[in-house]
Amino acid sequence: QNLQDHLQCVSTAKINGPSYNDQMGPLGLISNAVKYLFTGKGMLALTAGEVGVFARSQADMESPDIQIHYAPASGGSEGQEGEDNKGTNLDSFPGITSTSCHLRPQSRGTILAKTSNPNDYPAIVANYLDAEEDRRVSIAGIRLSRQLYNTKVMQKFACEEMMPGPEADTDDEILDFIRETAVSIYHPVGTCKMGMDPMAVVDDRLRVHGLSNLRVVDASIMPRLVSGNTNAGTIMIAEKACDMIAEDSTQRRK
Repeated sequence: QNLQDHLQCVSTAKINGPSYNDQMGPLGLISNAVKYLFTGKGMLALTAGEVGVFARSQADMESPDIQIHYAPASGGSEGQEGEDNKGTNLDSFPGITSTSCHLRPQSRGTILAKTSNPNDYPAIVANYLDAEEDRRVSIAGIRLSRQLYNTKVMQKFACEEMMPGPEADTDDEILDFIRETAVSIYHPVGTCKMGMDPMAVVDDRLRVHGLSNLRVVDASIMPRLVSGNTNAGTIMIAEKACDMIAEDSTQRRK
């Protein structure tokens, strides 16, 4: 129970400058491999998301509730028109991708065992966009990406939105696009939440309630999603768990 994840809402744009789309052919990859080998620069020295943005879906909010990543590549735009692309390959033109997510989603899903065989896949129901607030903020994220495409700085590159495109104008049309294209950003948490309430699995020292000598040390102990990427938080949990395990071991020896 209590499964949460950041849902990644994707928007793409065509530009008149270079992007990864131009460099992913055999010659481009070989050229970049050689460049990285001898200079440590080029495409292989870059991250998948070169720019990050935290923003508010409403001006009066105390803290940002939207996170956006920009990648210097785009894909799927031509597949929207019935091409062979099918939304999986890079576009044939230079492009960028903007992905937005609601940082603190209210929707909750489940991961349940389907059989007694531990090798069988579980039934995973992420339940994305179940809450009205999640739908509102997801739509706001796409609209914010659209606004950024139209800024003076971006228009220097003749930035032209491809997905969802101008045909998706109303909230319902944008939400339909999100339902068809959004994917996990791989931040699942919450299914072994820390606490003392009936939903909690571990206590404040990460010990499983009702069992001895068993701890859970990963992102699943987060009671709710952090407002950003989960990697740093998970490292912190692991380091804190190491300290607590060492402390408890010392106390037992005494």
